[in-house]
Amino acid sequence: MHGLRRRTVAATGRRVNPAHRGGFTLLELVLVLTIISILSATAVISTRSTSQRAAVEAADKLRRDVAHIQALGMSYAISLRLTVAADGSGYAVTCRSIATFSPCTALGASLVDPATGSAFSIIFSDGVTISASSATLDFDSMGRPIAGTALLTANPAVTYTLTGSGTTATVYVRPLTGFAEVG
Repeated sequence: MHGLRRRTVAATGRRVNPAHRGGFTLLELVLVLTIISILSATAVISTRSTSQRAAVEAADKLRRDVAHIQALGMSYAISLRLTVAADGSGYAVTCRSIATFSPCTALGASLVDPATGSAFSIIFSDGVTISASSATLDFDSMGRPIAGTALLTANPAVTYTLTGSGTTATVYVRPLTGFAEVG
């Protein structure tokens, strides 16, 4: 046992009590608990802000989808209709006209989005709902918002309000051009 004590003293430069057990100091435990509590608080705040941003993110998706609908209409020379679901859970795009080699298979049928290969239909999650100043918005083959065959001239042509987790975001579709913006 005397030899073990010498090696311990030589290796560490100090005497070690053989009865002393290894463990954490109070300072180390407090430091670890502080780090865990900071990480937990950050995770909770992050989760809350994600659900609060859901309406704004859905509004931005609608804005991008309006531009995509206009591009598809112009690319295939077809008229398309954006329809808000009656319960406000989402929206869908249907065909108002058909053309050879277009993603529209029949009048009134759901548009097959070439980007995804599936029906152009959006259902919101995170409790987001949508309401609109008009349940439908039609675009002609030049991507312009129309009512029947006449261009929409009232400003804004249509207003969409998306609500979720106490947050509201509005998408305005402008007349003549159909430019959509989140306001």
